[in-house]
Amino acid sequence: MSRDPLIALRPREAPEVTSWGRLPMNAVRRPGAVSLDGDWRFRLPPAREGALQVDCRVRDADGALPARWYVTGEPEGHLLARDAESDRVNAEEERERPEPYGLTVRLHRADGTVADTSHHRVGFRDVEIAGRDLLNGSDHGAHHDGERTRPLIQCEYSHAMGNSNGTPADHWAIEATPGLQGGFIREFWDHGILQRVSNGRPAGRADAGLYDNAVAAPGHRWAYGGDFGETIHDGAFIADGVVFPDRTPQPVLYEHRELTAPVRIECFRHEGIVLSNHQRFRGLDWLSGEWELSLADGRTLSAPAELPDLRPGETAAVPLPFAVPRDGGEAWLTLRVSTAEDVPWAARGTEVCVPRIRLLGPAVLEDVPADRSVEVDGEGLLIHPLLTAAPALSLWRAPTDDELGGMAQRRRAGGLDSLVRKVVSVRRDGGRVTVHAEYAWTVGVVRHRQVFTPVAGGVRVDEEAELSWGSPLVERSRELGGEFEDVARVGTVFGTAPGLELLEWFGQGPWASYPDRSAGAPGHHSVLVDELFTSCLRPQASGGRHGVRRFTLSAPDATGLAVVLDEPRQVSVTRHRAQDPAAASHHGELVPLPGCVVHIDAEHRGLGTASLGPDTSPRYRIPPGVHRWSRTLRVL
Repeated sequence: MSRDPLIALRPREAPEVTSWGRLPMNAVRRPGAVSLDGDWRFRLPPAREGALQVDCRVRDADGALPARWYVTGEPEGHLLARDAESDRVNAEEERERPEPYGLTVRLHRADGTVADTSHHRVGFRDVEIAGRDLLNGSDHGAHHDGERTRPLIQCEYSHAMGNSNGTPADHWAIEATPGLQGGFIREFWDHGILQRVSNGRPAGRADAGLYDNAVAAPGHRWAYGGDFGETIHDGAFIADGVVFPDRTPQPVLYEHRELTAPVRIECFRHEGIVLSNHQRFRGLDWLSGEWELSLADGRTLSAPAELPDLRPGETAAVPLPFAVPRDGGEAWLTLRVSTAEDVPWAARGTEVCVPRIRLLGPAVLEDVPADRSVEVDGEGLLIHPLLTAAPALSLWRAPTDDELGGMAQRRRAGGLDSLVRKVVSVRRDGGRVTVHAEYAWTVGVVRHRQVFTPVAGGVRVDEEAELSWGSPLVERSRELGGEFEDVARVGTVFGTAPGLELLEWFGQGPWASYPDRSAGAPGHHSVLVDELFTSCLRPQASGGRHGVRRFTLSAPDATGLAVVLDEPRQVSVTRHRAQDPAAASHHGELVPLPGCVVHIDAEHRGLGTASLGPDTSPRYRIPPGVHRWSRTLRVL
């Protein structure tokens, strides 16, 4: 049967070989392209010491590859969890049942170099992979040797559904990859429909004034699948965008703005700050700038910036605009770049980007011990005049849209949302108190230690948590739907007294940020507590701030709580417990608490974009082991 071959373009080469049956958005048809139609048979015979060998041969693949091209397979070095489907297939075939392995398939050119790679999960000795599925790890098919003749546009490298779009910097390869012309985030405008709660009808064209900063007015909500009485729907799935339904920018839009900034700070050298023009076709005359120096001691200095005359791709050094104070601690220099005049898409003064560079590292600050005692209750929980809930261990966050599948189910089944604390010991040493506790969850016990030390003006809290979900707990974790790979966070949660309305912090911001989505400029930021929580279409974990060094929560009369962290941490301050968004389907169902719920995390898992894209990178996941973090609490 004649088949119309497809060709999918790659950045560095013009491809000539492609898998069959898939037409990526960036693919074009071209007569004469070679299809990979055919059956590929891999045999995994046992070898010495229980290892596997791979014997690969092509069967019924008449002319499937160019001359002297060949395919190899290699099993991964680690076992993969067996699933029900694998067991069913093996039972039907009456084959022996080895543990499933990862199989890496490589397509080689005639000279032995690798043209393309894909990864497969196999659970039996004989593996048959159709040619059209050979390269399932690639959206582009294989490619041949030769000069590139056409550009590549990534059809989708990130998915903006809910609190998502983790690791955009890791996937932003447009400037560094020859032939890669651009790419798309799925997608621009969130599809929520403004709905009247009273009758379930869309608000229609008369909806002006019924929302503000992505928040629907009382009596209204942003509706999604199932909210109009339909029984077949996808809920909030694919209701996504880098702007909210009212066109308010989501945090990821600011992140993307920094990744694509026309002006960058490359480095700081003896001759000054090195700036670069990353545009392709124009200079910097349409932009203006202002320097801002943020010091850890609370000071912020500013000065006008004269941008150099740089053609596209050029760099130049400009003098350092400040004499950096040596007594101010950590110092960050930010260049605030904005439009110098009205342009078709923005008014004069619209901020375009905020590149930054650190000039001084953090100073080592020692707390001065105080001659008094720290007060704890009978369970070893801290008693503090501004806390309504004592600091406790937290390992869970409300699932994001990308986590609603197996990841969230495993965490909930593991009991991460309902840890059971048992105090083991409370020991006093002068004014210092050391508390050992255990937090039980379904697959194990987390050992937790808190040391409360009185210091001048407050109390220092040093914490340590030991996580483990390895053998012999691994069998129990498999019963929960797969092996536990990581948790959402390792940190502290506590509640504050009512009346604290303003959060001020030194760190990245002002928009929400996470370990794998953190391109914001460190500096001094101030946001009302009620405005910190990001109003995603469906309530979920959101509103965190990454890289926070210190923060204050204050009342209108400037009284409140000051917190100094041992190193930059992930911090979240909201009016809701972590369990509250998970139990709600719309923001109108959330009842704000009178006080604040504060999370300070030693480790916080990245967001990734796993519902329709890659999960977060391994370096943004939380492995088992011992985690330590500290902070000092003071009353303002």
